[in-house]
Amino acid sequence: NKNYNNEKFGMIEETKGEGDLIVKNVSFELGNGRMILDDINFDVLRNSKVAITDKGGNTKQILLKLLTRQYEPSEGRIMIDNVNIRDLSESALRRTIMTVSEKTFILNDTLENNIRIVKPDATLEEVAEACAKADILKWFDNDTLGEVMNVRLGDGGYPLTEVQKELISIARVFLASPKIVIVEDSQTDLSSDD
Repeated sequence: NKNYNNEKFGMIEETKGEGDLIVKNVSFELGNGRMILDDINFDVLRNSKVAITDKGGNTKQILLKLLTRQYEPSEGRIMIDNVNIRDLSESALRRTIMTVSEKTFILNDTLENNIRIVKPDATLEEVAEACAKADILKWFDNDTLGEVMNVRLGDGGYPLTEVQKELISIARVFLASPKIVIVEDSQTDLSSDD
């Protein structure tokens, strides 16, 4: 088991299935004893779309952090394809579940490398296909593919808008093809065609 920021990751490198998510008897308690989630149960079967809302506060954010192992449940288990996510290696968890966030991390690098970060061995054609699916190529009217991929992004994604940054996150999802995608308060719409 690998320790990372007090997280222990397992040794399982891949789940055998299509991405069924099961949250069973999950509770989360703050250090002060305040219960944020209490005995939560739900299943999200492959090819399902589920919206999770809350009445304010940060319950939804805590659930997202539990699903991605940024937090650990006080009780209960979270499983993907009947494997407890605690038993997955860190790389397996990151390949299996990805988040499209309002706040996309952008490297001070080329557009290509900003998308390739999720799959370093991807070909230029795979990166371009992910860009096309995410509608990124339409930003560049008459530029060649090579020119587009070599566009340099600055700190914080300069000169991109927030929506364009989010589309980079969506292109990363298309490139990585995880079993589970979490879209966090998105400003954009993922097409149901893909």
